[in-house]
Amino acid sequence: MRKTLYLLALVFLLGCATPAPSPVVKDSHSYSVKNMIATIGLDSMLRNQANINLEKVKKDKPSQAHIVDCAMRKMDKGFYLELMTPVFKRYYSKEDAEKLTELFTKPVGKKLKTYLLAHLDPNKELPHFNKSDAKQIAKYQHLLDLLKESINDLKDVAKKEATKVAEDCARSQ
Repeated sequence: MRKTLYLLALVFLLGCATPAPSPVVKDSHSYSVKNMIATIGLDSMLRNQANINLEKVKKDKPSQAHIVDCAMRKMDKGFYLELMTPVFKRYYSKEDAEKLTELFTKPVGKKLKTYLLAHLDPNKELPHFNKSDAKQIAKYQHLLDLLKESINDLKDVAKKEATKVAEDCARSQ
């Protein structure tokens, strides 16, 4: 009996001593793109815009309120980040995503973020860019041009995904 307990303890200890499985290596390209999206705040911008549109639908069609509420619950912050990542990966390499992230952490990038937000909210005041800001922005112009293209591409993807979510919500009711 004592020998059996000893063997069980030994097996337990050996089991505990085995190295843990190595963590799954993140796709560094996806990680860089997600970091870029979050730093710029694109996922929040899209979510806010979608919520505004969904609230309009809810107001205009009260009978659809339960579907809208369901869709808003399903389309949380993580939803938009996952939706945006593959689209932006087509436009940005890992290195480009890191460069754009770097830009948006600088003061001029924060002004750019305010500028982007101002286009979504007409009540926001546009920031003032001086010559130094313009020089810094010029270094990243090709990446900013890609941002416009990728956002246009994203609109189609987002519309399709939002439609799928709404259809799923309608079926589940």
